[in-house]
Amino acid sequence: MGVSARFIVVGGGVVAASVAYHLARRGASVIIVEGGQRGAATSAGAGIICPWTAPLDDGWYRLCAEGAAYYPGLLAMLAEDGQTDSGYARVGALCVASPAQALRPLAALLESRRTSTPVMGEVTALAPGEPARMFPPLAAGLAGVWIGGGARVDGRAIRDCLLRAAVARAAVRARNASPG
Repeated sequence: MGVSARFIVVGGGVVAASVAYHLARRGASVIIVEGGQRGAATSAGAGIICPWTAPLDDGWYRLCAEGAAYYPGLLAMLAEDGQTDSGYARVGALCVASPAQALRPLAALLESRRTSTPVMGEVTALAPGEPARMFPPLAAGLAGVWIGGGARVDGRAIRDCLLRAAVARAAVRARNASPG
């Protein structure tokens, strides 16, 4: 991207912050225009990164799985730019059900996706009672499936990291206190 490339990114959420950061990282001139809202979905999202359990069609699944696989590279880029407080952590994911047989379709889905998605990590079937040992508030009779690659992210923290890194790369933030 040449030095003459100029962009205006409109929005104050994680998507706009990501676009602004990636453009600024490539050397584009970027102005970020934010209204009074800071991205409603960014603040409301649960931040669970575990797309491998979702029964999505192939296109949506690939998009979500590639998004999950992109995080380690993104975190490395942000660290290069001095941003390490992203709110991202690989903590694993736990899916539970009773009876244990109810988890068979999920286990089959995960197995079918595992070879093409190494970031999914270890997948382990858990006997009834094991999930409660891992997370005591769960009912003692629940069986589970552990997915080692599951992660969480704080949408506000990653958005703020992306915006700080974009500004460090010469992006300009223009805030408008009254949207509309």
